[in-house]
Amino acid sequence: AIFHCAYEVLSRHPHSRLALRQTHSAMRCISKRLLAAFALAACLALAVGSEYEAQADDNDSAGCDPLVPGYCILPFPNDFWTTQSRAWESQTGRRVFFPPNVWPADRQGDRIDSKVGGWNALDGFSPIAPILSHFAGLSLEGVPGHQNIEASLAPSCPTVLLDTSTGERVPHWAEIDQSGSDDSDRLFMLWPAQKLKSSTRYIVAFRNLLSYETGLPVSSSPAFTALRDGTPTSIPGIDVRRPHFDAIFSELSAHGVDRSSLQLAWDFTVSSRTNNTAQLVAMRDDALSRTPAAGPQYFINRIEEDPSSQSRRKIEGDFVVPLYMTNSRPVQPFLHRSLTARLIPCGIGVANSRLVLAHPKHIQLHLTQLLPCEVV
Repeated sequence: AIFHCAYEVLSRHPHSRLALRQTHSAMRCISKRLLAAFALAACLALAVGSEYEAQADDNDSAGCDPLVPGYCILPFPNDFWTTQSRAWESQTGRRVFFPPNVWPADRQGDRIDSKVGGWNALDGFSPIAPILSHFAGLSLEGVPGHQNIEASLAPSCPTVLLDTSTGERVPHWAEIDQSGSDDSDRLFMLWPAQKLKSSTRYIVAFRNLLSYETGLPVSSSPAFTALRDGTPTSIPGIDVRRPHFDAIFSELSAHGVDRSSLQLAWDFTVSSRTNNTAQLVAMRDDALSRTPAAGPQYFINRIEEDPSSQSRRKIEGDFVVPLYMTNSRPVQPFLHRSLTARLIPCGIGVANSRLVLAHPKHIQLHLTQLLPCEVV
């Protein structure tokens, strides 16, 4: 979400460009719990709503979604973790809400504090995050991979990502999380092949997925089975969700996905463009208004000639930037927010940022062209 916001904001300003890339192979190195924590911390918000608090208190496993037993936050992203919002409060009509006990814990057992960090400003989920679920012993037979993304649009594809605003299927690929040592504990990861649309609701559906151990279809959870088949259940929170899931099943059926074939399905809402970019836009505009016409002030502290076989020169220094954090240390400080503009950061001074320039040997460049100042 941070990468997406930076791209959206910076790429549209004539004086700033930021190239951002999502690396598929690198994600394989992130453990399942860290991936879930990253997805949550980057993409989610905590919004206090009495309507949903009551629902969370009634749910099985202290607020967990029972659709994927044993994995509290799965499937993810998921409108189960949202509540309705007034139109003037949210462009999507939703607010994300997470009880603090459902967040992943770190190695020390500490959970993310869902009441800090400004997450309660978000009105949906990230447009570029992976879609996570879990089936023990899942085979990828018939599932589209990154080398045959076009197969995800076939009518018979086992994985479906449906744009409810158009009824069109979204191209994607899927894989099993390769981190960890226990095959039964790996997440099933679905990656959209394009950025999802802001303020749009999507439906995720899985059918005809097979077990690599038996070759037979994997089983649905008791909670989802009760929703799909309309059978009675004692699982808390299921009955109140039946009308919502009946609507999901009807939408899927209208687009060729039979209700009885489903092994798992749910929906989620993508956050609005304003929600994704408002804070960075405010900081960008304010920072540019504070920056001198000639550019930010900077200081050259050290010049090293021929630092390596590839570099002709290495230049180290500092430059002055506006500060929008509670402090200038790189230890996840929170944004300093204006008291007069809700959730909009405000500058609290300036800070020095480190500057390192490497001059490759294959580029001819005069020092005077690069450094129109004195070395201090």
